Amino acid sequence: MDLAQFLKTLGEKSTMRGFVLMIVLSLFTLTNGWSQGINEKVSTALKTGNSKVLVSFFGPTVDMAILEVSNVYSKPQAEQVLKNFFAKHQPTDFSLVHKGASKLGMQYAIGNLTTSKGTFRISYYVRKGDNGEFIKEFRIDAN
Repeated sequence: MDLAQFLKTLGEKSTMRGFVLMIVLSLFTLTNGWSQGINEKVSTALKTGNSKVLVSFFGPTVDMAILEVSNVYSKPQAEQVLKNFFAKHQPTDFSLVHKGASKLGMQYAIGNLTTSKGTFRISYYVRKGDNGEFIKEFRIDAN
């Protein structure tokens, strides 16, 4: 192989590597950012204490734990439970502290909800289904 052939081969490999790297980075960006939109909307719903908007991101049922009470709720049940919580603890702010992906591929977010009666830790798992993304698990814990 002469120098010209070597450079041509090297150039083809570099082009292929660059193409593969671009595909991998694009997929990473898409999978890592797929729940960014839901996180922003959930944050706004939490800041305002809007249970109706919040449950619009839940699946047909949600595993929900609020303080010491946990259960599997339908959307209407979850809305009522959250409405009662927000009535007792009026939200003033919500800050997203961390987000990532579990080993099972579910996206998660953790944040702090500041209310009239203290700060609470919020965590939720987002699953991607056939009809888009939805919250599968939602927790409110004393901070």
